[in-house]
Amino acid sequence: MWNELCEPSVDVYSSNTTHNTACNFGSSTRLGLAFVVQTAFASILAVAGLLSYITFSYVKKWVNWRRSRRLLNERYPFTWPSHLLFYLVALLLFDLIQALGTSLSIRWIADAGIQEGSYCTSQGILKQTGDLGSALTTLALTVHSFAVLFFRWKPSSSPFLAFLVLGTICLFITLTIALAYRFHQTEGYYGNTEYWCWITYSKFRWYGIGFEYMWMWLTALVNLLLYIPTVILYFGFLQQEEMFINGSPKRRYRFSWRASPGTDRRTGWILMLYPLVYIVTILPISIARFLQFVYEAEKSGKTIPFYATVIGAILLSSSGLINTILYSRTRTDLLFPSDSYLEKDGEIDTEVDEDLPQSFELHPLH
Repeated sequence: MWNELCEPSVDVYSSNTTHNTACNFGSSTRLGLAFVVQTAFASILAVAGLLSYITFSYVKKWVNWRRSRRLLNERYPFTWPSHLLFYLVALLLFDLIQALGTSLSIRWIADAGIQEGSYCTSQGILKQTGDLGSALTTLALTVHSFAVLFFRWKPSSSPFLAFLVLGTICLFITLTIALAYRFHQTEGYYGNTEYWCWITYSKFRWYGIGFEYMWMWLTALVNLLLYIPTVILYFGFLQQEEMFINGSPKRRYRFSWRASPGTDRRTGWILMLYPLVYIVTILPISIARFLQFVYEAEKSGKTIPFYATVIGAILLSSSGLINTILYSRTRTDLLFPSDSYLEKDGEIDTEVDEDLPQSFELHPLH
């Protein structure tokens, strides 16, 4: 125990509040949480760096577009990036929020325990926002990619649809969190969940499942259901034939145990990474939380081993870092655009290229 050496970092401490556990964490617990926080800080640095570069690149692209229009006296439109970029940026932002929420556990390490209050509530809100937002933006990314890759859908060059989808996601998250907190604020909706602050599953376990984990599991399931046929298509076992019926293009799909020649298997292998990465990052903590929900409901007195919780928390908090590495290596066309508006050898390039195609053209790992 740490009661003799520990000094909580807040002045007000109510010993009557059973959920306040300052000075109750042992050295192994603090060490495990330290690994979780370090992983979260790594995700914060990685995501912040990538988002800064994306912002710089597209601001530079826009400035050069304005300069080209002025110097060439031509009024060609600005080339909007792919819808996928907007979904990806949103995913990274939610990964950043989730990592920020996890990093707040540094105070619980210092206090050797958790004290409920505004700081604890802030961590719960940030963690739920990040987890739910990451799940929903991943879901949007998956559905969009499947439509483009499998059905050869060509989205509009206007970003309106992407803005509509992301606006709906943000509105849903805001209403979900704000309304639940408003109606249950006095009942301890966010509080001590043993190692950090989140929705207190002793009273609100169904809120935790319905407002977060259900969407994480649904996203994982949809990832599998949509990426598997797309991978089979790229491996050549599912063949796509296009025909015209009454002047309208129609597609027919035919499965074959023998792969057709000229297939892009390298892209197929890369496509397998996306659902795999998401499932690996959410599955351990999901299992740990689900079992904890069951134990709480049964009042069996069983607990999840701390090491299992730590492993799950490390994987979840590393999602920002992993996504940064994954998309930086496989989606260079989105994240690192060529600038067709830059000067070349002292002259303005008069050709405006669509440097970010709306199609989902994957760049293989090197």
